Amino acid sequence: MILCVSLNPAVDRTLFVERLDGSAILSVQSSTRDAAGKGVNVARTVHKLGGEVRCLGLLGGTSGSYIREVLDSEGIDHAFTPIEQPTRENVKVIADDGQHIEYNEIGPHISDAELGAFKDAFYAQVKANDLVILSGSIPPGVPIGIYGELIDYCNRIKVATILDAAGDLFADALRHGPTIVKPNRHELEQYAHRELSTIREFASVAKKMQSYGIRDILVSLGSEGSILVRGDTTYRVAGLALDVKSVVGAGDAMVAGYAVAFRQFDAITDRLRYASAVAAASCLTEGTRPGDPDQVQAFLKDIKIAA
Repeated sequence: MILCVSLNPAVDRTLFVERLDGSAILSVQSSTRDAAGKGVNVARTVHKLGGEVRCLGLLGGTSGSYIREVLDSEGIDHAFTPIEQPTRENVKVIADDGQHIEYNEIGPHISDAELGAFKDAFYAQVKANDLVILSGSIPPGVPIGIYGELIDYCNRIKVATILDAAGDLFADALRHGPTIVKPNRHELEQYAHRELSTIREFASVAKKMQSYGIRDILVSLGSEGSILVRGDTTYRVAGLALDVKSVVGAGDAMVAGYAVAFRQFDAITDRLRYASAVAAASCLTEGTRPGDPDQVQAFLKDIKIAA
């Protein structure tokens, strides 16, 4: 089972406009409404790829009910802990040229009792041979050490973890030794406290993370592709030329693809190729919706990996 932890899920409203040019009024050409937040995005993609997945986390209010309804309609298992305040709602504006702006709420305040109930549920559900994905932000009331606490528990029972977070939340959790981490360019630069411009610089920062016992460091670089660092080897994936509809959620798709591949393939290159194809396929869909599995298979032959 792949368990996707989403402590700060969201309902995403995505608005598609012709361009972002600083105008006070923009005409919306079309829009979508999705159950989202990084953990939910990952779970929806894992499910579409045929993986066995369950969502864990915190949900409240009518927005939380909407997320449950979407997951139920798609046949995705979930065991969210109920909270009193409503789950957040975000707005994303995407132009025809791919430029986008995101307006993300910080999320509901979580009480000590609600957080305790979530942790009890998490400890009860994680089993041997599971893969736990910890992704996204945390809402007010949740301590920054929460991911580290969950990673420590998984390490004690020998359950693999994937971490996809940002800023201080990422840096704190990193020290607890997750199995795999998936920062993007901006998140790695945040961690390094400096701008990074070359593959060698990205790889150098990633290799330093190995001192915490991290096995794989997968860094997504947008249109430039990605790199994966394991041991002394840096694998480089070239970006594909795509007719992009939305890059929002592409990083989540890469996490989902790597999680599914982690369970299916032993070779690191097979895992990386599959994750890259899943991320590419997600760019052809609107909003944060998962890519087409048939398109994933078509992209596999186009993914070029160098080491």
